[in-house]
Amino acid sequence: MDGLTAAHRTYPFGTKLRLTNPKNNLSCEVVVNDRGPFVVGVDIDISRGASRAIRRLDTGPVIIEELGRDMKYVKEVHTGRIGSSGYYRVQVGAFTDPANAEHLKQGLELGYKDVRISVAVVRGVTYNKVQVGQGTGRNSAYGLAKRLADEGYETWVTRD
Repeated sequence: MDGLTAAHRTYPFGTKLRLTNPKNNLSCEVVVNDRGPFVVGVDIDISRGASRAIRRLDTGPVIIEELGRDMKYVKEVHTGRIGSSGYYRVQVGAFTDPANAEHLKQGLELGYKDVRISVAVVRGVTYNKVQVGQGTGRNSAYGLAKRLADEGYETWVTRD
């Protein structure tokens, strides 16, 4: 909350932005580390720290300039023991708290179709698994996982 971060619908995680308050010309640099906002007509949700830095204590416009990307946000694609045939999905997260799964699902739905939450019980613990893609072939699932990983999501290709 107090860091210099932002949520955006489409910028990949790690994207560095310069935000300028047009009312006073103050600016700061932020890193996109979340998806959102989930409000119609609002393009970016900036942290309290960024709001303070540019003295924007209420809602209002900011000027956004893209500065580049911190590539440490790019992730690897993980796979288990999977065969060459069958249907696959890409798992992007597994949470014991359903609210965390729902938040990730909402963020993914801003840019992806066929996002779902499935529930699995493993050793007595209930997990809410967030998955993307409708049962597809291994190569298609891997391509989708690579795209998600490039955006900054941890991904696992799993058998459907």
